[in-house]
Amino acid sequence: MGSYCKITFNTGADERLFERREDRGEYDWVKSEKFQIAFSSYKRGKLTFRVDPNRDTKAPTEEAILFHLYVPSKNIEFSKPITVIVKEKVQYVGTRFPSFFKKTKDLLHIPLGSTRKMTFTTDVQNDYFERKTNPGKLTIEHQDFLKFGNPKLKDGILEIKVGYTENKIQKIDDIKIVISDDAGNHFELITPVEITPPESEPQLNLPELIAIEKKNWSNDTPQWDENCVARIPSWKELKTIKINMDAKPFDELKKMVIADRDSARDLLIRQIYINSVWMFLEFKDLQVASTANNGQIKDLDPREEIFEMGIRAVTKNSLQNIKKLLR
Repeated sequence: MGSYCKITFNTGADERLFERREDRGEYDWVKSEKFQIAFSSYKRGKLTFRVDPNRDTKAPTEEAILFHLYVPSKNIEFSKPITVIVKEKVQYVGTRFPSFFKKTKDLLHIPLGSTRKMTFTTDVQNDYFERKTNPGKLTIEHQDFLKFGNPKLKDGILEIKVGYTENKIQKIDDIKIVISDDAGNHFELITPVEITPPESEPQLNLPELIAIEKKNWSNDTPQWDENCVARIPSWKELKTIKINMDAKPFDELKKMVIADRDSARDLLIRQIYINSVWMFLEFKDLQVASTANNGQIKDLDPREEIFEMGIRAVTKNSLQNIKKLLR
């Protein structure tokens, strides 16, 4: 069937619910014989799961799946059944010319180093922009720091991928799109854009992501190479996280047979970012004293090497999980 759904619960908890040492949260679900369930994300207090039907699950199928959220130290437990329904896909029939184009989100958030989809609903036929007679025309006003993918129109949804090309947060002008045709239809679509840290809001004061490319490997000491996935520049305060966009995991991702490579790349970046934050919290208080060559006691910082080894290991695991999720 190739379809899936996402289920989101608003917990009202802070961003570190599943990371903090004290009063750490846990989640779980009752195993289903008809669906595969996987954790998708936790951001801004919202816990999201992805649900895929098994290959032998056919429409019509309906099942109530029970989800759990715990905070054991506080004796807090929540349970919620969600009914998932698999239906036969209804054939979409559009009009020859559109009567509307409406954006699905008032504000487009684009995390650093990633792309996002800008989507609009409409009532026009799938071949509107491609047919030979009276085709629709779509133009996007140029933006210096944004890269736009080719528009895709299918079953009443117009989708355009938007990538942010810089490695720092800055103000971006609104995206302006004009759609018109020879039948006199004219639509002007304006979408505000906000650049954020990966899967976060700027006001959360999370560390800035700095994207490192191969051409800049020699600018740091020590130099970067394909085996170095990420680095934390300072262990006194987590203000930035550097991620090597040309590290081995990203090359391996290019070779994988997956449906949506851009989404997979974004997901891998988010996983590296989240794991980097988690490792900083775990290792930041680690101190080791060692003897230098001159016989004097010198404080060494073992965290850089431990972090690089750790983030490389968990990224390999994240890569396999992404492959299973998006295959």
